Amino acid sequence: MHTQHHEAAPQAGALCFTTSAPFPSEDLGRPLKEGAALRYRFPLCNETQCAALHKRALAMGVQQQLQHLAETYHDTPDFALLRASPGGWWLRYREIEGREEEGGWVLRMCQKATPEGHISYVDEEDEARILGGMAEIVPEAATAKTLFDMESLHIFSRLLTTRAHYSRDDLNLMIDCTQLAMNKFVLQGAVRAKTQEALGTISQGLVAAGVTTSQGVARSKVVEYVRHNNRQLYEKLQAWEVVSDDGFCEWHILTSPALVMSPNNYA
Repeated sequence: MHTQHHEAAPQAGALCFTTSAPFPSEDLGRPLKEGAALRYRFPLCNETQCAALHKRALAMGVQQQLQHLAETYHDTPDFALLRASPGGWWLRYREIEGREEEGGWVLRMCQKATPEGHISYVDEEDEARILGGMAEIVPEAATAKTLFDMESLHIFSRLLTTRAHYSRDDLNLMIDCTQLAMNKFVLQGAVRAKTQEALGTISQGLVAAGVTTSQGVARSKVVEYVRHNNRQLYEKLQAWEVVSDDGFCEWHILTSPALVMSPNNYA
């Protein structure tokens, strides 16, 4: 199974709300039949700020469910996948504690990049098709039975994330908290709501937790992890145009219209 995403280069602004559909309702509890879906990223935060955000979410009168995710990003020693095209090819393996059947491989392949900074990606989750797609770049993939069989792959990033789901009748909220270093985290999340009032509740809760729209745009969590823990690779990502010159990752999904709470139509 694969899905296609269209992305655009970042602009100024911090808290990025954007439309997102189809929305991963299976990750957010009971599906909502109507309403808008938004995705957002936050600037970097510390442990105290993480706790404040979760406290505000609980104050909305919601039920909470926690999950723990371990994600590893893989490439060849010379980073053949990341160098495959502007925007790169990203190979990720995810494990979800207690939900092993929902983990697995995903290859996000850059399909098209324009001078205006728009990038199209396709996400592939079928392992056989991932191997087939990689074969033109990594010859070993043509004969490997599984990705774990490939000796040429190595891990270049390992991310540990706590995913919190909050739900009530009119909204679902998901917050990912990924640790980058000691007392340094990156937060990402998504919200789906039936009404504008429910979206307003989320917005007020974020502001009360200290999240504003006056800071810098947040990078994707894997790029932020590389920036903090592997500066040499991060500089290569800039040279390969995987991240733009100002340091932001052009990993911003654009989808069908919905309610938007910021002029920034990306996330």
